[in-house]
Amino acid sequence: MTWTAHGDQIAGAMEDASTGKFVALAGYSPTTGEYISYLTFAQPQDFVVPEWLDDGRRLIYVMGTEGNELRIFDTVQCVERKIATPPVAKGEVRTYNISGRGAAIFEIAGSYNADVWLADVEVR
Repeated sequence: MTWTAHGDQIAGAMEDASTGKFVALAGYSPTTGEYISYLTFAQPQDFVVPEWLDDGRRLIYVMGTEGNELRIFDTVQCVERKIATPPVAKGEVRTYNISGRGAAIFEIAGSYNADVWLADVEVR
């Protein structure tokens, strides 16, 4: 779960209780008491970790069977796109951080030539 910088919304991944897999990104507004369904995944996922960007409208998240894609979702325009996939076969995005200038720095699990990567998170 993640709070917006303004503290007006919470977002997280919804889990299907019967399968234990994540099926959607959803939000909640404590001020209005409203639940919001942002995005339903095309296929259930084993791993989803969302984080709000500072603008309070975009969510960046890692998803996949082994955390193998870094994606972004614009909650206002309802646009989703892949930002990065590990550049190596069997790579796995383990952790990521967002800079104040809108870049994601992420770590790939394993020992490769470069385990730390930088991705632009601007929606174009």
